[in-house]
Amino acid sequence: MNKKLTLISALSFAGFAMAQVPQASFMTQKMELAKTIVESKEVVGTEKAPGDILWANNFSSASNWTITNVLGSNAANFGWQLGTAPNQITTWAFPSNTGNFTGGGGYAGCENGNPQTPTHDTDAEWILTYDSVFNFPGVANVLFEFQQYGARFTDKQALEVSTDLGVTWVEVGSNDDITALTANGGAAYTNPTNRSYNVSQALNGAPALNLMFRFRVYWAASVPAGNKGIMYGWFVDNVKFVEGVANDIKLKEAQHLTGANFWQYTKIPASQAPTADVVFSGIISNQGSNAQDVVLTATNGSGLNQNATLTIAGFAQDTIDILTGYNLPATLGTITYSFAATSTNNTLSNTSDDVKTLPIEVTNGVFATDSYTTPALATNFFTAWSSQTGNPGIGNIFEIFVDETAYSVKIGIGNVAAASQATYLGRDFKGVVYEFDDVSGNWTQIAETDFHTLVAADFGKIVTIYFQAGSEPTLITGKSYLVMAESFDTQEAPVALVGSQPSGQTRGKNGPAQTNFISLASSPGSSTVSAPVVRLSFLDDASLTETTLSALSTYPNPTSGSVKVSFDLKTASNVSINVRDLTGRSVLATTASEMNVGSQEMNIDLNAFEAGVYVLEIQAGANKITKQIVKK
Repeated sequence: MNKKLTLISALSFAGFAMAQVPQASFMTQKMELAKTIVESKEVVGTEKAPGDILWANNFSSASNWTITNVLGSNAANFGWQLGTAPNQITTWAFPSNTGNFTGGGGYAGCENGNPQTPTHDTDAEWILTYDSVFNFPGVANVLFEFQQYGARFTDKQALEVSTDLGVTWVEVGSNDDITALTANGGAAYTNPTNRSYNVSQALNGAPALNLMFRFRVYWAASVPAGNKGIMYGWFVDNVKFVEGVANDIKLKEAQHLTGANFWQYTKIPASQAPTADVVFSGIISNQGSNAQDVVLTATNGSGLNQNATLTIAGFAQDTIDILTGYNLPATLGTITYSFAATSTNNTLSNTSDDVKTLPIEVTNGVFATDSYTTPALATNFFTAWSSQTGNPGIGNIFEIFVDETAYSVKIGIGNVAAASQATYLGRDFKGVVYEFDDVSGNWTQIAETDFHTLVAADFGKIVTIYFQAGSEPTLITGKSYLVMAESFDTQEAPVALVGSQPSGQTRGKNGPAQTNFISLASSPGSSTVSAPVVRLSFLDDASLTETTLSALSTYPNPTSGSVKVSFDLKTASNVSINVRDLTGRSVLATTASEMNVGSQEMNIDLNAFEAGVYVLEIQAGANKITKQIVKK
């Protein structure tokens, strides 16, 4: 029997938090012994083997399930509900029957009113507890598995266990590893999603005795008030305790780390590569009860074969560093590193998650930390800091290995849904470079590009913005530089976030002061954060660039009639002018004409135009620059 649910609509909520926040402390609820049914699930008779089900429940009965609404309504469409037939439980976002739960019986669903109305409770917490106690003596590794569907916004959806009759609870796992569904991207969970959490690992290897479990939905204290209580719905089914294996490791993260600061790059200029010393690192989680002598090996198919060994205790997690060192070649092209975690003292189970690959590309001048290759990858993007005010920025740290002059900053713009693009059209952003002072520990601004005005053609693209003429910064060997994409308060550019990099390499900026930098924390259990698409380029590839437009002006601006446009040309070029509205539609265009080197000036008549914001494009050869014009 299939039990079916579907997501039919998605919300667009503003102010989605990008900064990581500490998890709220758990609320404790001690169950009254008089109401507790103690159901001992000791392993007796035939000895259980890895993979065997120790206990299972498919929600065919409401017995033993206790629903607790903390600061929430007990009305229909609020909190946990148990359904014993398909389509009995619905939410505002999941009202119909097109899902794929298996195993018969019913399922449990959690909702919180309708945020579109709105009728949701803003300070609610929803708990579904199985009120029996489980004992699994002699089972060294206990897993908890279930099926789920739904979607996550700012709500925390977690499984917790207790070994003291509900006095204290420990989180075993959550949906924090799944991208939230927001206006910036994300999606509903795969239908259905199979989840497996290691209970014994969460208990640090302690015996699985007097064990209770619960599903909990809540909002951390740091979630913005306007986002608290908003949820799509979470549905769970086919819960079970399963015996895990004794010998199982997982390569959770792999990194190739470069230079003295151990930063990770996806693209590195050929001029920098030969002196960029690379080491390798991996985070290994021992998901079994036996200690493992783990070997992490890094290869690249071109002579690299390095490894390091570390003993990792049962249910522990540790980092293995391969510090031999490796120098990149100066040859243009992509190098793929392969990482493998093995054990020398045991035969491992589930080896499919013990390997990873990471590419790095040696380029003609481009320095990058992100892994953006197509617009389809740029569905997540930075907009603003939810808990702060001021002019926002986000960027990456680059270490320089050879003195070199930078000519431009490349900024990726998110692949924003068409319905949301109008929000960002006409906003200005720029690239800014800060140098780190090893003595004072401060960042000092040393260069910035001109502003670029966001147009419809920028979504899902990488925009190149050049430094002004004569202000191209020469970056010094051994120093670190923070390269930022910066915009204005309430006028943020949607900078794409693609891939990940070591925590600390991504930095945020909030406010005009150069001390207002935010060091982004990583997620729990991870050492990486999302990588903004903010790149540095050492390639002087422009004949008309923003460096040649240091005298660029539009006057008057705002204007009630015509506007005078002045600019300088670095070389003789065919120049054309195009004016677009914020939908990207061309409303005025000139034929390309030859212009000489030096200062140029022309008038644009906007008398017949409606009041509003327009984008001026100056095209010279293959190069283009944009400027915002306001018609009063």
